[in-house]
Amino acid sequence: MSFLKRLFSGKKPSAETRKMEQTSALDSQLSSSVQLPIEEKEKESETVAIAAPPDIEQMRYMGDEEGLTQALHYQDSQVREAASDALVDLLAGLLKFDLRGRLFNYDEQQARIRKLVELQKPQAVVPLLIFYAYYCEQTYSSWGDICHTIPAEVKKIGLSAVQPLIEAMEENNAEIQSFIDERKHNRIFPNSLQRNIRDCAVKSLVEIGVPTIESLGAALKNDDPYVREGAAKAMGQIGDAGAITPLVLALGDKYESVRPVVSAALDELGWQPDKDEEKAYYWIANSQWNQCVALGAPAVEPLISVLINDYGKVNWEVAEVLGKIGDARALDVGEVLGRGREHRAGAAVAPGELQLGEGRAAAPAPDVGAGAA
Repeated sequence: MSFLKRLFSGKKPSAETRKMEQTSALDSQLSSSVQLPIEEKEKESETVAIAAPPDIEQMRYMGDEEGLTQALHYQDSQVREAASDALVDLLAGLLKFDLRGRLFNYDEQQARIRKLVELQKPQAVVPLLIFYAYYCEQTYSSWGDICHTIPAEVKKIGLSAVQPLIEAMEENNAEIQSFIDERKHNRIFPNSLQRNIRDCAVKSLVEIGVPTIESLGAALKNDDPYVREGAAKAMGQIGDAGAITPLVLALGDKYESVRPVVSAALDELGWQPDKDEEKAYYWIANSQWNQCVALGAPAVEPLISVLINDYGKVNWEVAEVLGKIGDARALDVGEVLGRGREHRAGAAVAPGELQLGEGRAAAPAPDVGAGAA
């Protein structure tokens, strides 16, 4: 019976009735006290939902790292993606800025590296490599320690890091070249910087390991010899047998600097040449000319394929070996040798001047058979 009904009826409530009413009142109070914050939270979430999306471009322009970090949790996936890209650009710029070791302390740089890696964006790879390249030769331990963790950090980005790592080994990588050009008055040594970057790229690819083999095999056909050389190094150090076939095919690379690296990678994998043609390419890569002479005719086409070096000049060591073999396919090579006094060593050859046999083209790389596996 309600309070008003009892009041007008003139009846007194029993002890049991009073107890039930007190319990009901307490329940009502608890219910209202719990419900109020829930309703307030619902109103608050509705306010967030209808609020205008954050201006990512404005945050990027202002360098608003905190705002971009908060925008990573916005409900719209497109906003989150834009914030992630903008934050990578901002952090990468801060990481690369000046790079003299005086503007940022150790903890700040570590924090930036961690945040860049957590975003798992491929565009974070090159800034990390540049950072490594700058500080990898530092003798004091704090910077040395942080630099040598970079390959392991790059690994955390995942397989999306593989292609940027391969591209970072290019001679004229646009992002790296832009960094060099912007700081050309800051005592930057481009060759040393690029060498260190390639070194870090190779170490990072090795850290990622076997999943990179397919991409590295494709990189062995890249137009840039630095990329081919780096890919061969990484494949040898990874140590997976799946790298043998593409490496054997690369033994006939037209660049003298690449062939020994390919050969060394195959050595690391425990490969031994089986076919005569494979032996010829392997010995050429290691400048084992006496072995080529002893092999004889099977070595002729592999030798002809590397007779003109990567600078368009005659490799006179190869020409001499061909002359010693005396195969009919090398007769025109012998004719050039006969005019050797007219050619200084390494002289450029005019197009069509050197005929390889009867109009023979350069020999292809070895045909890998069962013995290459």
